[in-house]
Amino acid sequence: KTTGIKILLDSRSTHTHIKKECVKKLHLKRDATAVWNTTAAPVSTNEKCTIQFMLPEFSTSKVIEWELHIGTLLNVSYDMIIGNDLFKRLKIDVKYSSVTIEWMA
Repeated sequence: KTTGIKILLDSRSTHTHIKKECVKKLHLKRDATAVWNTTAAPVSTNEKCTIQFMLPEFSTSKVIEWELHIGTLLNVSYDMIIGNDLFKRLKIDVKYSSVTIEWMA
């Protein structure tokens, strides 16, 4: 089922996370417990899952499949935080000099 979620592109987060309520019907895998600090708040996780999603602000046709951490994301107004792991894989460039984000999907 396709639903819209609120995503933060966070160049200070090392990993990509999603709120559990967004993926509770998917196959969740146990993982080692870890805590990361993000710009929004600390994220605690011990599960992962693979999702498919789109970033329509950049491409209306590119579907991304990614295994990501399922985080607590407490007190965070975003459903998903994209971190540097996915920036690197997708070759997303955050350009501070021009205050732009580039992605050649």
